[in-house]
Amino acid sequence: MKSLRRGYQDPTTAISGGEALRALRTPNGPATIHLRSVNDTIEADAWGPGADRALDGAPDLVGANDDWSGFEPHHDVVRRLRHEH
Repeated sequence: MKSLRRGYQDPTTAISGGEALRALRTPNGPATIHLRSVNDTIEADAWGPGADRALDGAPDLVGANDDWSGFEPHHDVVRRLRHEH
């Protein structure tokens, strides 16, 4: 989840272990989203005026809707990492 952060000291994102807290702006207002890794899934809770929008965008935020169909890793390490994650 480190890719959620914009720079090492980004004040909008806190990451610890398998959890992340992120503050964001939505068209409905500000929100905070809490993402956590549980077994093989990501669970999310959000609060604030934009909580519904934050939760609606959570799958995109964690890459659940990424299209890997055109990705062909050419390096063994990248191929292994893609397979494992």
